[in-house]
Amino acid sequence: MDAYDTLTQYTSAQRTFTVNGIPTPNSVDISSAYWMLKNYLTDADNLALVSLNVTSSPTSAGVVTNDGLNTGSGQLDFVIGNDALAAITDFDSTYYATVKVVLSNGMVAVVTEYPVKVLKAGICATS
Repeated sequence: MDAYDTLTQYTSAQRTFTVNGIPTPNSVDISSAYWMLKNYLTDADNLALVSLNVTSSPTSAGVVTNDGLNTGSGQLDFVIGNDALAAITDFDSTYYATVKVVLSNGMVAVVTEYPVKVLKAGICATS
């Protein structure tokens, strides 16, 4: 991944994440997961500009494709839909994505955090 991830307004995108370190063999698995886009890494989750929640049941937001039960690692697929970034109006800012999992034992863990640039619809990045 570049120094930051790039998303384009009104264009859907898929992001896949591997989750390692799930406790084994204690029958612990991923119950749900969240992908959040925030103004700052320090923002509380409820202040996220975009929040996607996935479980093992596929939805338009994605799915937990591997819950990690007894294996220690799982996989998450998020779909950032066409309208998910509609409210973004500042295209010069760097935003921050946070991915969290909720395990069946109640533990919540951050999987990753990374910077994101949002491009205005119809504008393409060049190198």
